[in-house]
Amino acid sequence: MKLINKNVEHVSFGKGKITKSDDNHISVKFDGDEEEKLFQYPQAFGSFLKIKDSKIEKTIMKDYDISVEQKNIHLEKMEQARLDAKEKVKDEAIEANKKPKKKTTKKTKK
Repeated sequence: MKLINKNVEHVSFGKGKITKSDDNHISVKFDGDEEEKLFQYPQAFGSFLKIKDSKIEKTIMKDYDISVEQKNIHLEKMEQARLDAKEKVKDEAIEANKKPKKKTTKKTKK
């Protein structure tokens, strides 16, 4: 998708044009700013950037929805791994308590 030279608007920085893009980032030159600003693609469009081209906006929002879904899947996997580790520690503690404890004998002095 060709994003270079497309007009965007940022909630704080105002109007600008996309100057560079790749699969994960875009750079935007905002009106009145000398330096370009770098944003994550497509996450920035879900939060604070809006593109002026409605056809491209639909594609960007599909990309955004996919990225959100992938992030949620990743978070679910991390949470499941955390729960699995917690369960493993609990099981190990139960097993440790099942093992017979050695009795200590007191030595008597004569």
